[in-house]
Amino acid sequence: AIGIPLVKKPTRTTQPPDQVQNVMLNNGADSGEVEGTCDPAGNNTRVYEGQWTLDPATESWSETSIFPNSRSIQFTGRARGKDVWVRVRARNVVGPGAWSNPAVIMVA
Repeated sequence: AIGIPLVKKPTRTTQPPDQVQNVMLNNGADSGEVEGTCDPAGNNTRVYEGQWTLDPATESWSETSIFPNSRSIQFTGRARGKDVWVRVRARNVVGPGAWSNPAVIMVA
């Protein structure tokens, strides 16, 4: 009634982020480098995590790498001329979301 705007209480996240969608991969500037992006996952995402494998059907996934945002996915030191499969998930204070569908690229 006195014209002072109300400050809304911040909402606390109670769920992990949504599944990451649209993982897009490109060869990086250096040999053996793979760069990528994905759609932001929402739900107060803190970091993005990624893994790679040469064959998702028969090989295990690599150790998890951490990326600060959905536009800075990067893996280095991959063998040239090989297909590399990558999957990404978002993480917030509640925990990790589901892994994305794997994306594949031949490393240059």
